[in-house]
Amino acid sequence: MENYSKQIRARIFFLLFGLAGSACPLFGQASPAKILSEKDYALWGRLVQGQMNAEGTWTSWRMRYDDGRDTLYVGKTSGAGGHRSFTNAGKESFFGRSHFAYLTSQQTLRVLDLDNGREWEKTAVASYEAFGARGLLLAQSPQENGLSHIAITDWAGREKLAIRSVRFWKACPAGRRIALVAETDGFSYCAVLDLGRLTMDTVARTAGKFEFPAWDRNGRFLALASKGHTGGGDGLYCHDTRTQKTLTLDTDSIKLFSGVRRISTGARTLLSVSENGKNVFFNTFLPQRPTSEGRPLVEIWNASDRLIYPSQRALDAAPQTLLARWETAAGRASLVSDTATPVAALTGKMDFAVAFDPLAYEPQLERDGPADLYLADLRTGQKKKWLERQHLHGVFPLPASNKILYKEGTWKIFDPQNGSVLDCGVPTDSIASERLSQNLMPASDAAGRFLLLPDGADLWKISTASGRKTRLTRGREKGIAYLLPEKSALPTDNYGLRFLPSFDLSKPLALRMKNREGSLTGYSLLLPDGKLQKIAYDALGHSGIISDAEGRCLGFITESFERPRALKIYRNGACTEIFASNPHQKEYRWGTAELVKYQVGGQEMQGVLYCPHGTDSSEKHPLVAHIYEIQSDGLYKAAHPSFTNAAGFNVANLVGKGYFVLLPDIRHGMGNPGKDASASLDAALDSVIARYPVDPSRLALVGHSFGGYETAAVIGYTNRFRAAVMGAGMSDAVSFYLTANKNNRKANYWRYETGQSRIGKSLFEDRQAYLDNSPVLAADKIETPLLIWTGANDIQVPPEQSYAMHLALRRLGKRSALLVYPDEGHSFLRPDSNRDLTLRLEQWLDYFLKGVPADWIK
Repeated sequence: MENYSKQIRARIFFLLFGLAGSACPLFGQASPAKILSEKDYALWGRLVQGQMNAEGTWTSWRMRYDDGRDTLYVGKTSGAGGHRSFTNAGKESFFGRSHFAYLTSQQTLRVLDLDNGREWEKTAVASYEAFGARGLLLAQSPQENGLSHIAITDWAGREKLAIRSVRFWKACPAGRRIALVAETDGFSYCAVLDLGRLTMDTVARTAGKFEFPAWDRNGRFLALASKGHTGGGDGLYCHDTRTQKTLTLDTDSIKLFSGVRRISTGARTLLSVSENGKNVFFNTFLPQRPTSEGRPLVEIWNASDRLIYPSQRALDAAPQTLLARWETAAGRASLVSDTATPVAALTGKMDFAVAFDPLAYEPQLERDGPADLYLADLRTGQKKKWLERQHLHGVFPLPASNKILYKEGTWKIFDPQNGSVLDCGVPTDSIASERLSQNLMPASDAAGRFLLLPDGADLWKISTASGRKTRLTRGREKGIAYLLPEKSALPTDNYGLRFLPSFDLSKPLALRMKNREGSLTGYSLLLPDGKLQKIAYDALGHSGIISDAEGRCLGFITESFERPRALKIYRNGACTEIFASNPHQKEYRWGTAELVKYQVGGQEMQGVLYCPHGTDSSEKHPLVAHIYEIQSDGLYKAAHPSFTNAAGFNVANLVGKGYFVLLPDIRHGMGNPGKDASASLDAALDSVIARYPVDPSRLALVGHSFGGYETAAVIGYTNRFRAAVMGAGMSDAVSFYLTANKNNRKANYWRYETGQSRIGKSLFEDRQAYLDNSPVLAADKIETPLLIWTGANDIQVPPEQSYAMHLALRRLGKRSALLVYPDEGHSFLRPDSNRDLTLRLEQWLDYFLKGVPADWIK
């Protein structure tokens, strides 16, 4: 990093001598005149990516404002002809070549033909769905007593079919058919609506209630369950739309589960049907014995229990759900999971199940413990142990396949049909730092035939049949990380395990790009022939990519702190900007964001420094540091001034007031997180003060949650800060370690032994480390005025942690103020609380760093 004064001289040299041939000289251009004030904040909105039509000729986007003045836009991807805007607009959709629909906040459906300007509307619509291949719209009315009316119209608004008293409906994956559950004359019936012929065939009828229906992945078979039908029990149905036959299983609980278990109701039923229609899977539950209402007379916490009392009580109160299978041809049903392995996740083809007990190793000292995995062959009924002590977040059934991806050192592919294991064996490049680790999850194609595995530099394609590896990119040589897109086409829920995201390599795939330090980002298009085509790669942030049906026309957002979000379209090798948000920003004295480097323990670290407008070496400015863990990924995030800040901290607000703002990355080891945070922060500050016009006597520190803890810990090590703000942070490691967390109902042991708080040992193995990392016990060393804030309903970090810190400082006669918001939790949700916290946080900084009085600070 250059010395700041050298940067200033270089800029002056460029102005004097570098503009002779410039087509846009800067001489005579006035510096932005407006100084940002609080009354201006409402001018800023956030640009959000929308959708694109299948042909790639039209796209939508939104501007969202803090006061709710949201605006929906639609325009041509060429940028020609301007764009149209709509206020109070909800869900939007493209269908056909030029049709566009959106739902207003007054429940009116508006449909426009963007090519010819024709439009129509339909009132009293709560939701809608477009079926582009059929030229139809489905409009659903608001519900009354759980029922609504459905109208099927063409794109001109002509009604083709009306269906009354509908409780549920669900389209098949290809959008050819819709399953409807409706009620009439005291009966519930399910029908299949064929959208091509606009005819309805009744599938089943009951005096009870039908649960939500489910389609197989190809849309041929429909499964549904009923509760309380004429026979007094439950019913299961499987309808074949090709043969028009409906198979029924009378699941009267006496016959099926010996009068003990019943079909789960509502969303817990979680029906699924195999693609051949031979198996229907559903959840069952064990009815709980009646218990007395209200709190028990006594809570019995036994140290020998696997779970602490709050966890056990929650488990006891929940239905004891087990997965069951109906074999439609044989007409029999059986349990897939059991009480020893109560969770059973299906493979993609539903021939096998992975069964496990997620609580098998309780009590244990991780957030989510390991489990022994058992493999159940649903074709033979055999079950055997597969893996021991496996972490569940590293196990993924492959879609449309029986194979399973799991991590055991490296990623491996297990085929339960023959017991074979393929080791993917892809090395992780050193570029896969902590900043990239969250982006290294694998993906697959929709058929599970190959994996897409990023290693932190390159993307690999791995055959799940042969294990053959193909390196799709050359990032390692270029110092670039190629990463998968952020979005996937398939849902991930699967009875306790997740399916992988899936992508289609027969169409162009937009890969994210980053250099090692994150100072360059962009997208490249991976073409079906394996070639890479660069879309954008520059000193901007890139996000929210969408495409047409063929993946050839792309829309994405660019941004940086200096440049508000803009919507760009890529087509035929060129990018066109079609919308720029917040154009008024150029009228204001803004600032810049720069990557700063520093050394911690011989390792190069980095952070983001936001510099206020118009700084020069003759004037020193105050600086606010915000602390957490890795923050440099936010280098290119656009920021807009706002009072709506869940933790009260806003970079744009502070830079607009003349503060430098530093977001350093923190290097943490194990055993002393507070001291580690202080060392990294000191190194970052020393580097910045040596290079930028920062007043070392006017520094402040702000943090929330773990950053709140770090803030309180750091000011116990140093007095270099004139003010600090601790938001919802931990102050006493001993008491927090011995707290039953209300958020996940677990003891907080894991947070310190294996989690973020990084002690690495129990309280009783290293008592001194817990004392050393309890800021409340260093309160006598704190000279920095500390503002503490918390939500009284915080279930993540109890407010008592904030009370203790404040009371310690009060007893010692130190300068401190505590803000307690009665109706808030760990992060604030109410606009009035957000505004108040933001104002008071900034007033605290202004008071101590600028001498601006505030009547509540004493």
